[in-house]
Amino acid sequence: MTNLVKAQSEIIENLSHQVSSASRGTENEQKFKEVFDKIANHSRLIHDMTKQLNETVKHVNELAGVWSESTVRIGKELKSLEKETDENEEDMEKIEHRIMEKIEKLQEEVKTLRVSLNYAQAEGAASKEGKFKILLR
Repeated sequence: MTNLVKAQSEIIENLSHQVSSASRGTENEQKFKEVFDKIANHSRLIHDMTKQLNETVKHVNELAGVWSESTVRIGKELKSLEKETDENEEDMEKIEHRIMEKIEKLQEEVKTLRVSLNYAQAEGAASKEGKFKILLR
């Protein structure tokens, strides 16, 4: 009977350990569930942040593309404007040269007209004196 009591005692002790382990397992299971829920929440947050980051990178790449295209277009337009400016400066220099030539010709004509006017005035004065002399006689 001592063997039977000893066996019963061992069975009771084993059952007690199993119940105790089951109880601890339930506590551990709850803690594991909380930890796994936190991990799942963090994973979801990381996934959402990664999605947002990828969208931001996509927008940055699009803006970089637009910037690059704009830079190329503006560079071409700037070169075109520089060329046009150079051409306009050359045209202005040609026009200025032609105007200066015309001014010089006009100045020569004015000199010639002054000489002619002076001569005509002198002749006119001489004629008047001659007519006046003729009238006085």
